[in-house]
Amino acid sequence: MKIAQLSPLWESVPPKTYGGTELVVHNICEHLCQMGHEVTLFACGDSKTSAELKSCIELPMRELDVKMPFYYEIQSIAMLLEKADEYDIIHNHVGFLFLPFAKYLNIPVVTTLHGAFVNEEETSFYKQHKDMPFISISNYQRKGAPYLNYISTVYNGIDVEKYTFQEKPDTEKPYLLFLGRISREKGVHLTIQLALETGYDLIIAGKISDADREYYENDIKQHIDGKKVVYVGEVGHEAKVKLLKDAYAAVHTVTWPEPFGLVMAESMACGTPVLALRDGSIPEVIKNGITGFVEDNIDDLIKRVEEIKYIDRKQCRLHVSENFTSAQMVKNYLSAYQKLLNKTECSPNAQLNFQRHLT
Repeated sequence: MKIAQLSPLWESVPPKTYGGTELVVHNICEHLCQMGHEVTLFACGDSKTSAELKSCIELPMRELDVKMPFYYEIQSIAMLLEKADEYDIIHNHVGFLFLPFAKYLNIPVVTTLHGAFVNEEETSFYKQHKDMPFISISNYQRKGAPYLNYISTVYNGIDVEKYTFQEKPDTEKPYLLFLGRISREKGVHLTIQLALETGYDLIIAGKISDADREYYENDIKQHIDGKKVVYVGEVGHEAKVKLLKDAYAAVHTVTWPEPFGLVMAESMACGTPVLALRDGSIPEVIKNGITGFVEDNIDDLIKRVEEIKYIDRKQCRLHVSENFTSAQMVKNYLSAYQKLLNKTECSPNAQLNFQRHLT
């Protein structure tokens, strides 16, 4: 089957450091190619992929400090539209921006929703295109826009073999880890509170965007002393895995309706339990009491920290292997593609190619 994957342009595919959506897109492309599908990836030019790469921009927009992102995003969409009739299906990962164009195409288009519905104007735009096919990345995510035409929920998946399992942390002094975007909705301030009140060292790794700079300066910076609370900036894959596998626990104290939270799956793949607040998809990703602990407030979560030592890290790895792998994710996406192909007039060979590569 010939499949186009339309990726955001803010980060490379896969991302050099932080970038959940771009990592998911990479995993989809790699696994589809391994299965024999013909995949074309529309992404920034330095992306590394087994798919055919089409690009209108050499580097990620974040690296180029782009002031008018729509200029490049529309160019990328235009490149896809010029060749749209060559594909059996288009998989949209850029959200609402592609929707006005998709309805004019004669081939199936499916949109995976990678974010939370927290912007009123954006949510209203989705409502205008509510009859188009959408895929949620958690069941909870749908609550933000229950009127959309959801054809499936597909959990994000990772290549588990790229995450080293460690039965116990390889460090003299146990530490907690926050890995992700330094922002209020990710709850870094609550993670710091948890670490300070329990006496554990804390390592913070992640990016600070311009939009979150004030939050960092006002709420986070004063706690970073280089000893009890250490900020190491953004990290690549190898450094990320080392931080995760050696941690006593990863902390995910979100204050927003988390649509999935890929870092939780990455942590558990390394055998590291997760301490998280109950919001959004969290209860769908963490097996409470088995792969970590989920609580409604930070005070109750603080009480759970000492119980992490009773978590079987093998169960953390097993949970990811059974639920959040690239293979399982792509299998579910192929099922969603099939639903659309069954409902849409498609190229004569599309169904045949789909069945040929399904397994």
